[in-house]
Amino acid sequence: MLASVVYNDSKWQILSGFYSEKQVLAYLKKFGLSEDDISVLFSAVEEQYSLAPGSITQVEDYIIKIELRLGRKLCADEKEQYESYFDRFSGKSDFAHMLATMEAYLNGVSPLGSLITGATNGVYSKAKNLGYAGDIYGVGGVSPSMGPDDYMADLDAVNLAMLSRKTGDLFNVWGDYFAGIEGETINRASEFAKNPGNGNLEKGQKN
Repeated sequence: MLASVVYNDSKWQILSGFYSEKQVLAYLKKFGLSEDDISVLFSAVEEQYSLAPGSITQVEDYIIKIELRLGRKLCADEKEQYESYFDRFSGKSDFAHMLATMEAYLNGVSPLGSLITGATNGVYSKAKNLGYAGDIYGVGGVSPSMGPDDYMADLDAVNLAMLSRKTGDLFNVWGDYFAGIEGETINRASEFAKNPGNGNLEKGQKN
């Protein structure tokens, strides 16, 4: 559902099980979030997606871009919020992309989605095309793109999906995994390479 905040046009609807904005709003309200909560959440996901590639290198340029988009100057509180977004999100792993790829791995493969994506690049796997294969080869009219934000998101999505499957725990594995990344006790590339080989690095690299 959070991936749907970003991936909500018809192309992505075909590829995976994303929701319309109306559906996401209805579900989040059902979960007890207020409209203000939802607005903040949507804004954070959208701004994280926008800033993750790191293409905007100065916070001043980012503030100008926001003001041009809104057609007005930001008040002090708003400016502080967007400056916080910039500090937290710029040049980081693409959160929405990671969630979209995890969804495909955890919720199974749509034969139609896999057929459609495979017809465009020869990789007949919806999950892979929402992740690393789609970024490397391009898919569904989207050009190849593998910046650091996509690279981290693709690897983290597979690693977290596999951990979640093994433990039956979707959320608690996140904290341990990212603490391991931060503390350099986990290497996301090595973990990713092992996964297709069921924990065996050599088999995983071959696959």
